[in-house]
Amino acid sequence: MSMALNVRLRLWALCYSVLYLYVAAPFCFLACLLATLLSRWRRGEQSFLLPPGDRRTVLVTGGGLTKCLHLCRALGRAGHRVVAAEGPGVGRTVSGASRWVDRW
Repeated sequence: MSMALNVRLRLWALCYSVLYLYVAAPFCFLACLLATLLSRWRRGEQSFLLPPGDRRTVLVTGGGLTKCLHLCRALGRAGHRVVAAEGPGVGRTVSGASRWVDRW
């Protein structure tokens, strides 16, 4: 008897979960779409590019790390010339293949 009740409760829980997903999915989709559109709209307003006199050549070490890639992107978008480096024995990584890195 308890086994049948347990199966029945699990089926009801599954039905409610699926129903909730069908109801909530359109709202989640609209929220994600709105956030994406707003971020693209705001990104167009902001200009991080420095004037030519303020641009520098920057050496970023630790090229094998994702932190380095993030830093190279930020500095490259600001207009700096980015040179990434890594110690011996490490091949070319994602940072070295980035379009924001001028030299590896």
